[in-house]
Amino acid sequence: MIVLIIMENQIKEIMHEINVRHREINDYFDKVNNYYFTPKSHNEKHFENLSTILYKNNINLTLTDLFTHEQIELEKKKLAFNYYTPAENDKSNDISEFLVFINDFFLTYHPYFGKNFEDHEWTFHDKTSTKYELGDDEYIFDNSININYKHNEENINYLNNMKRILKAKAGKNIKVKTNYFEDSENGLVWISVVVKLIHS
Repeated sequence: MIVLIIMENQIKEIMHEINVRHREINDYFDKVNNYYFTPKSHNEKHFENLSTILYKNNINLTLTDLFTHEQIELEKKKLAFNYYTPAENDKSNDISEFLVFINDFFLTYHPYFGKNFEDHEWTFHDKTSTKYELGDDEYIFDNSININYKHNEENINYLNNMKRILKAKAGKNIKVKTNYFEDSENGLVWISVVVKLIHS
């Protein structure tokens, strides 16, 4: 038991070091951006990279000694989700590229952090939508949550990080905003991510 407590304290100290070194974390996640924003379940190369970062202080342990692969994947996504910010030169000014980024974002993170939402996937709408009146170069991704979850801390964190990452990814000619609509009759809150290409 004492050994386990020492191991746990060592891990906490390392995680604290990672949490306060935002620039190093952003640099790391820029390098593995394609991994985190592509819905893959296994990637041993990046798994080993993360192990190196976590245990660089001569601690003779590996992540697999302590956690299952599923737990490791969840922690990796938590780190990416809470600290990743697209680099300035990685902003997207191409609307098609940006829509793909949003779709990959939801495919990657929604199964982990959107469990309180009504739907497992966000619905995409363009000018052919029968739900929204949209013009050319206007798009919406929407989903809903039970009204009882609207102040849930996990949901708030999920949506705040989503807004932060999407706004940071959007180039100067792409406008992205998040709208909320309370449907009291059906006990739902609708969340819509509105994307629009701004023509100069």
